[in-house]
Amino acid sequence: MTSFRAARVLAGLALLAPLMALLAQGPAQATTRTVTVGDDFFTPKTLKVVVGDSVKWSFEGTHTSTSTQGFWNSGTKNAGQSYTRPFADAGTYPYYCTIHGMMMSGSIQVPVKASGSASSGWTLRWSSRTGTSSVRYDVQYKRVGSSTWTSWRTGTASRSATFNPSGAHSYYVHARTHVGSHTSSWSPSITVKVT
Repeated sequence: MTSFRAARVLAGLALLAPLMALLAQGPAQATTRTVTVGDDFFTPKTLKVVVGDSVKWSFEGTHTSTSTQGFWNSGTKNAGQSYTRPFADAGTYPYYCTIHGMMMSGSIQVPVKASGSASSGWTLRWSSRTGTSSVRYDVQYKRVGSSTWTSWRTGTASRSATFNPSGAHSYYVHARTHVGSHTSSWSPSITVKVT
């Protein structure tokens, strides 16, 4: 009888092993995307990343990566140097090289992240920060086919919320970020469908 119970326990543990392996992996890790800074260009000029990813500017000459909205300034970097910063918040972040002016410019786009389904609703995440004491967000939506955006969250410190309006429709959603006196442009829109 004891060996039978032991066999059942071992069989149960074997069934749990794949689940335990998944749990041990933890949440998806943020990635680092690279922008090459060459003679009078940023490549790619426009880069779309996921909330929480970092961007690394890899310099092939003497340039800067400087936010036009005041979010960052790499300072002057020379060939072989780099500058990396995280993008924890949804928005569009234009930047330029202070040495070459606006003729050498680019942008980082960080859309809202959606998880869920059309039938059960969506969790929309516009920040990966662990705390938002000095950060505020505006989030808007509009029905596909409409020309009018509706404010859903204005000046909120929340980093995410559940979006599940009544009625079967598809919606565009975008967000922007305020840090002190700096405000991003609106993020690229994502589309979510509610049934």
